[in-house]
Amino acid sequence: MSHPEESRRPVVAPTQINYLIPAGLAEGGAVVKVLEGSRVVRAGIIQIRRIAPSIFTVTADGKGIPAAFIQRVKADGDSVYELISRFDATTNRHVETPIDLGPETDRVFLSLLGTGLRNRDPAKGITAKIGDTPVEVLYAGLQPTLPGVDQINLALPRSLLGRGKSNVNIAVEGESTNTVQINIK
Repeated sequence: MSHPEESRRPVVAPTQINYLIPAGLAEGGAVVKVLEGSRVVRAGIIQIRRIAPSIFTVTADGKGIPAAFIQRVKADGDSVYELISRFDATTNRHVETPIDLGPETDRVFLSLLGTGLRNRDPAKGITAKIGDTPVEVLYAGLQPTLPGVDQINLALPRSLLGRGKSNVNIAVEGESTNTVQINIK
């Protein structure tokens, strides 16, 4: 088992660095430095904002299929989690797995992973639409097991049955996230 502090260490790859911005920083410009030992190898300025909502995608480019899963609650109370995409080795890309809303007795919830919304003002609200259908936002805040990740839970209404590929649009305090796409069977 890893030490709790290990989950807070930056993740570094040749083309990406993931790090947590400390809570409580003042809004405005901040300098980020990448060190190799004590030597600065890269530096840049970022803008710290209270909210900057964004949905993660499976391709990490902010487009297409969201990093998300569904929770299906059956009539007997059993709960099943399902991914909404899979990696297709034949085409070497991620493809959506159509969301099956199941029988009328099932309740299906979409959980989107992202960032930049945990500090939102709850009084100012968050809205969601799938296609042109408004959907209920049940939760928007900290994802409980992934440091630095936020989660948005949406109730999927039966009126979406058979909708096919549909855009998901979220607005936090009037500021829109990137548009992502799901497929509803």
